[in-house]
Amino acid sequence: MNNIKKNSFIKVACLMLLVMMMITCVLSGTMAKYVSKGTGTVTAPVAKWEIKVNEEDATKTFTLADLEWTIYVEGTENPVDGLSGKIAPGTWGYAEIVIENAGDVDANITVSGLDGASNIESSGLSVKAVKMNSAPTSYTGATGDLPSGVKLAKSDTMKLYICFEWKFNDSKDDADTTIGTTKTEITFADSFTIKAEQVQPE
Repeated sequence: MNNIKKNSFIKVACLMLLVMMMITCVLSGTMAKYVSKGTGTVTAPVAKWEIKVNEEDATKTFTLADLEWTIYVEGTENPVDGLSGKIAPGTWGYAEIVIENAGDVDANITVSGLDGASNIESSGLSVKAVKMNSAPTSYTGATGDLPSGVKLAKSDTMKLYICFEWKFNDSKDDADTTIGTTKTEITFADSFTIKAEQVQPE
């Protein structure tokens, strides 16, 4: 009788051990797995915005005195000798400004200032800014409007000419003489602005 009980106990114990081993194997199988995790940043390239004036950053301040002036005898295309590029009564001429869209998006260009007259009172000097494809051949031939919302596509350039004429016989000799004796340079306009605004992509 005792042997039977012992055998039954051993059988139950073995069965429980087997069940426990099976459960352990199952649990071990569910816990043992590969796990990979990675982190990263999200970036995107940005279109460049860059407008240049005479190859310089348009955000810089420049004066018309920094420009290179081409000087002619009044009413002709004959270069003036002996003035070293300086303006004087009896001359006309121009300076070229090149506006370049060096960015990746189109821009609208607006230029204001230099509305046809200098800020020198009582002189025979007049000034205007015009948008032309090539240099003017006379002051009266400098025709065109200032850019106002003119589209400048990326990689394109626009030429702008600042033109002046200083008449020789204008009955304003005293005023002209005062300019020549008291000034080393003339400010054509109190403000001259080149403004660029992005054009919305289509």
